[in-house]
Amino acid sequence: MNSKLIEIRKGHTINICTNETDTDNATSSSTSTWKSKKTIFFIHGSMATYVQFNDIIDSFKDDFNIVAYDAIGCGNSEKPYDLEYYTPTSLLNDLCEVYEKYATDQNIVIGHSFGTVQAIRLYNSLMSNNASTDTNTNTGTNNKSKICNIILLGSALMIDAKSFLWSLPVWCLELLHPMLTAGFADRAFSHSTNEELKQ
Repeated sequence: MNSKLIEIRKGHTINICTNETDTDNATSSSTSTWKSKKTIFFIHGSMATYVQFNDIIDSFKDDFNIVAYDAIGCGNSEKPYDLEYYTPTSLLNDLCEVYEKYATDQNIVIGHSFGTVQAIRLYNSLMSNNASTDTNTNTGTNNKSKICNIILLGSALMIDAKSFLWSLPVWCLELLHPMLTAGFADRAFSHSTNEELKQ
């Protein structure tokens, strides 16, 4: 698996992990192999990172293309202080760019917690784009935009971006992060869960 920082949109640099051959040294056969496989996109929840999917990724990386990323402010992605980077629309726009960059003819999207909201919003965005394409050009659905399956794990309700917590400055959220993470882990894992899995 290759992980690297990519400016996915102007001013939006995120950490993306794939099993794609290094694009700088890619051959036409490696590019062709990528395009011929189904692609699985992993979308983590809020205040998380793609590494939460590592065990699952290991199970699928030989048979599927894998794309997992750290959203802005998470993991190894940049952590800007401007709140505009963290709005649901901005996060969706980042996801759409990741999707467009790596999508193949058949794609599976797996979202966890807040990632489920983003997965559904991605699907709706692609359907809206395809509907306008069909109306304007009389062509069929863009195959590259096809999502074959969506898997939602621990689905979350839409978070109100105007709620008190999300209106705090980023430095406050950084101070609260350990407490919120510990609280999440206490509720998300059974008390009998192996401690290594909780890390």
